[in-house]
Amino acid sequence: MLNILFITCNADNKLKQLSDHGLTSIMQYYNSQNGLWYNHRCIKKTACTKYHGLWYFANIYKLMVSYEALTGDKKYHNYIVQNMQKSLNEYAIRLFFDDELWWVLSFIDAYKLTHEVKFLKFSEAIMDDVKHRAMQNVCHGNGGIYWNFKKTQVGSVANELYILASSKLYQITKKKKYKDIANNTWKWYINSGLIGENYTV
Repeated sequence: MLNILFITCNADNKLKQLSDHGLTSIMQYYNSQNGLWYNHRCIKKTACTKYHGLWYFANIYKLMVSYEALTGDKKYHNYIVQNMQKSLNEYAIRLFFDDELWWVLSFIDAYKLTHEVKFLKFSEAIMDDVKHRAMQNVCHGNGGIYWNFKKTQVGSVANELYILASSKLYQITKKKKYKDIANNTWKWYINSGLIGENYTV
C-alpha cells in the first residue's frame, strides 16, 4: 500500500512539474498589455493573432485554470482573475463562434475555481451572443449553429462545443434555456449527416 501511494505521489509531482514547465514556456509569449499570447514563429501566422487565435488563447487560459485546480498552486492566479480581463477588449472581435464557445468553457472552469460570479456572467453573455448571431435553419432544418459570422459553414466542432457549453451552464444555473439549447442542438446534430454510420464525426 505504501509503495502504491509513493508511486502515485511521484507521478503527481512529475505531472505538476511538466505542467508548470509547459505553462512557463507558454507565458514567454504573453503580452501584458492586451492579455493575449503571440508566438512570432507560429506556423500559420494568422492563427496566433487576435483575429483568428481566440480559441488558442482560451485554451491556454483553461490550462492555467486546470493547473491551479489540480495542483493547488496559485502561481498563475493573477492571470486568471485579473490579467485575462484585458483580453476581453480584444475578444470583441468575434469572427468565429467556436472561438467564443471555447471561452465559455474556460470561463465556466474559472467560475468553478474562483466562485467569482463575473466568470459565470461572462459565460452566459457569450452564450447569448452565439444564440443570437449563430443560429441557422438552412442545413437539415432548424437547429445547430454556423461556424462563422459570415455564415459560410455549418460544421461539427462549433455544434459540439455549443452542446457541451450549454449542458455545463445548465448544470450550474439550472436555467431551462440552456437545457433546451443542448437538447435541441443534439436532436438536430444526430440527424445532420455530420455523424457517420461508424460514429465518425
